[in-house]
Amino acid sequence: MEFIKNCFKGLYDFKVYKELMKASKLKVFLYVVILSAVLGGILSVPFYNNSRSSVNVVENNMDKIPEFTVKNNNLQLKNEGPVVINDSGMVLIFDDSTDNNSDYAKAENAIFWGKSCLKKKLNGKELGSAKYADSKGITLNKQYVIDEAKSYKFMPIRFIIQNIAISYMLIFMAALLVMTFSMRAKNPMQFGEIFKISSFTVTVPIILFTCLKAFGIGNMPIISWILVIIQVLYVRKAIKEVNGEDSLKPEYKIKKTNKK
Repeated sequence: MEFIKNCFKGLYDFKVYKELMKASKLKVFLYVVILSAVLGGILSVPFYNNSRSSVNVVENNMDKIPEFTVKNNNLQLKNEGPVVINDSGMVLIFDDSTDNNSDYAKAENAIFWGKSCLKKKLNGKELGSAKYADSKGITLNKQYVIDEAKSYKFMPIRFIIQNIAISYMLIFMAALLVMTFSMRAKNPMQFGEIFKISSFTVTVPIILFTCLKAFGIGNMPIISWILVIIQVLYVRKAIKEVNGEDSLKPEYKIKKTNKK
């Protein structure tokens, strides 16, 4: 319990890193995995709940979902449309004649496969749209709809794995950058030691990533760089406390030349 307390105390008190560095590799590994998994699990709950109605309308009406394909970036129903399926408070619509279906406009919760794009809204709020033209390499058809619905059951696992992967990406990137820029230091730390410190300082970036992901902006490219910068700053601050300024400050030696 004292170990966990010190890990979170390290968010603002860098003096605890000297004590944290005494922890075993297994304990450090478990801390990163458990922290990332818990945050990923929490994050998946609202996404999973919001997706349940979408999953139900597909699973309960697989025989009613029309056969369709997407050719030249346009939806093509095998039989005449539109097809409107209403179940579990969600409306599933397929209409290859327009991107502005009246049933979709009236529905509170709906998924609309339109002529050139896919739209979704929950509680009357538009969640955005995705053009078929941007789905290169993906075969959009009835089976895709069914497979996507089934995959939502594994959403918590996907979020947990993603958070663990993001954590170790941040840990590795920060450790590599710090080591690269401190190689000329008077008393540089080994990569393994920096990696260990980076494992503790990942707490702030992964919590921030989870919050941003909850607001739908966690996947923006600029966010990744911001998280890495925060991680690097924390690692450098922790190293100064653990091993002193000489571990980071470059040492420049002036070579003496013999005068003739």
